[in-house]
Amino acid sequence: MTKIKLHNPGFNGWAAVVVTVIIAEVMDTRTMSSAFRAAAPVSHILWGITTAHLFGILPQKADPFNYVAKVPVWRNQRRVV
Repeated sequence: MTKIKLHNPGFNGWAAVVVTVIIAEVMDTRTMSSAFRAAAPVSHILWGITTAHLFGILPQKADPFNYVAKVPVWRNQRRVV
């Protein structure tokens, strides 16, 4: 029998994103795509930074997510890969 690993931050993070998108789509009359297109330009900048982070395009010193990953966690030590 396969044991399910519950402490997998990568999988857990993406699962949370999927659940959030599904809930947002069900609760709002607009789709998230149409809401994104109607959003302020600063939202597009933040989206661009997030996308560049996910694709590994940003240098580590310029990536704001690397600074967040260095915040101490009370239970475990975070690993920055």
